[in-house]
Amino acid sequence: MQLDARYGPDLIIQLIHASPHEITLVPVGPLTNNCFGGGEGSSIVPLVKEVILMGGSITGGNVNAAAEANIYNDPEAAQMCFRLGGL
Repeated sequence: MQLDARYGPDLIIQLIHASPHEITLVPVGPLTNNCFGGGEGSSIVPLVKEVILMGGSITGGNVNAAAEANIYNDPEAAQMCFRLGGL
């Protein structure tokens, strides 16, 4: 594989606009590239088919008693995603 020089968030936005209601986002790490803080990125929220997220626990986290690693490693991005209403 070759390195793709495109900026991750821009690529996600472009792909979702090109295939509305067909793309499932599966962030398997911190949500850094999946949240766009509003602006153009917020336009994809109704176009995403679904989001399958690793980010919580019923009995405790895997980083500490309250935190799961994917949320813990970029809590600001996670907060922005959840405020967007679905990412």
